[in-house]
Amino acid sequence: MSHRLFIALDVDEGIRRAVHKAARSLPVGEGKVNVVAAENIHVTLHFLGQVEDSRVCDVFTAAEAAAGQSGPFDFRVGELVAVPPQGRLRMVWAAVNEATGRLASLHAKLGENLRGFGFDVDSRPFKPHLTLARVKFTRQAELIRQAVAAEQGRVFGTCRADEIVVYASTLTKTGPIYQPMGRAKLGDETGPKQ
Repeated sequence: MSHRLFIALDVDEGIRRAVHKAARSLPVGEGKVNVVAAENIHVTLHFLGQVEDSRVCDVFTAAEAAAGQSGPFDFRVGELVAVPPQGRLRMVWAAVNEATGRLASLHAKLGENLRGFGFDVDSRPFKPHLTLARVKFTRQAELIRQAVAAEQGRVFGTCRADEIVVYASTLTKTGPIYQPMGRAKLGDETGPKQ
């Protein structure tokens, strides 16, 4: 058996509600635009896909080691971004900014640890964000981009990152369901709490 896994930072409830409200106010028209449920909004550190049960402990070990080397930090959830800025619109996200480099370092350490266990991790540059909407089809792309541009400079708030979470994702017809499988406190080398 296997689980579809990803590792993430949670976002506090007030910011989740605010960015969700902003996403729901986008002029999507009659297209196929899936707004992410408020409870599912997070910062993805690494997406692993299907992981066999026998390898889940390796994911926990990699997460534990990365968390133990990284102290807590704050990150800011800022403006909305239309992706890509031109051409076929694929998604809308909220930018995540962390000025000290701790978030980027945590991502890199976690990726290095996962590769050490033989996991295939994304090698593209890390662009931390909160995915708010996925666009399958829309005739309103320019209106959505204009609405996103009107939000430039907006800051939704600051979050404290003090743990990373290993999530299992179950795909359903009504959207994914995310279930935490383990948590690892940043700066704590005692291991993830299952």
